[in-house]
Amino acid sequence: MRMKKLTREPSKTNKADSHPPILYGHVHMAKTGGTSLNGIFANTFERVCGHKGYSYDAFQDNERAKMKVKKGQNIRSEGRSRVFLPIMQEIGFEDCDYISAETSWSFWRDTFGR
Repeated sequence: MRMKKLTREPSKTNKADSHPPILYGHVHMAKTGGTSLNGIFANTFERVCGHKGYSYDAFQDNERAKMKVKKGQNIRSEGRSRVFLPIMQEIGFEDCDYISAETSWSFWRDTFGR
């Protein structure tokens, strides 16, 4: 899957909800704090897409985890706390301002071009 356009067209008006014409990418390397960074961003900002959480689902995922703890269940048994690359590609990156991917560097080249 290759995206045809990396940046968005700048808004002709100065609306507060307009998208900036830029996309941030986070090369998530193991054991460098990327999981925490992705989780914090997903819970704090809109349009965050990552291997360890999406902003559109972060709040509900945390609520589901809290309920599992109360019931004495394993938090990691299911849920959207870890989104595998094929699922990320299926969801797409069109509404993402920030992408965090814990995978090979070639993901960036193959997905977004050079």
